[in-house]
Amino acid sequence: MATHKPINILEAFAAAPPPLDYVLPNMVAGTVGALVSPGGAGKSMLALQLAAQIAGG
Repeated sequence: MATHKPINILEAFAAAPPPLDYVLPNMVAGTVGALVSPGGAGKSMLALQLAAQIAGG
């Protein structure tokens, strides 16, 4: 059974949170995004182009 260590709420709120690691504006690393559009709008091509550009640097 897991044991939990109590925290001091005042100390927790006094500490600054770590900076977020943004992959793109408004997209934090480790989060999930969705590419949604009607069929035939070019989602697959956009996804392939993004993947190629990201992989190529």
